[in-house]
Amino acid sequence: MPDFFAGVSEIALAILQPQSLELDAAMVSCITVAHAELDEFIEIYRARCEEALSETPRLERGAHCRFCPAKPICPEHTKPLLDLARLAMPLPTAEDYYRVLGAGLDLVDTTKEIGITLRDQAKQALDAGHAIPGYALTEGRVVRSWQDEAAVAPALLRLGLMRDDVIEETLRSPAQVEKRAKARGVKVPKELISSKPSGVSLVKAENVRVPVPGRDEIARSFSAALEAFQKGEI
Repeated sequence: MPDFFAGVSEIALAILQPQSLELDAAMVSCITVAHAELDEFIEIYRARCEEALSETPRLERGAHCRFCPAKPICPEHTKPLLDLARLAMPLPTAEDYYRVLGAGLDLVDTTKEIGITLRDQAKQALDAGHAIPGYALTEGRVVRSWQDEAAVAPALLRLGLMRDDVIEETLRSPAQVEKRAKARGVKVPKELISSKPSGVSLVKAENVRVPVPGRDEIARSFSAALEAFQKGEI
């Protein structure tokens, strides 16, 4: 067999991602590697596979677990259930109470993934004909739709209904328009869009986009500003 890579010193690896949740995300990501790097990767990959299939695999939670179907029986994923069961509220001291609130939220977020995975796998098992004690598949709520939308509107108008009774025209959201504009190579002017927060949400500290101060902090800031104003400093 001829060596198609003879004389090639580098190989370009590319990932095509046609769709993304981020409007400005690149559709193509590329990296250049050498033959030695690929050989090293093969050895590492082979060792990891052997370790994973051994009787004592190394378990570690991470982003790589996202699509793993073994999460419901993985000790690293079921361990938070035991921690949640042992969660005890402390004596009513503010510091301990706030600490336990944070720990409890972490455990709830962690265990929520297990419930989603269990339900998905149970639905797949029942759909394949297996029995899950205490559970069964059922049809969802009936969703009604028009048989032929193109023919329905004229038919309803002929019955005597007004156009406003039949057709509702709305402007697409900025995100929907921006997605279509990106596909056409058009940029939507920012001055056409009004942005304002929908409210206050509870998120992990590392995911905060715009911090929202608490009432105590707002009161302290107001008092400091008022004092500075009275002193003529502002």
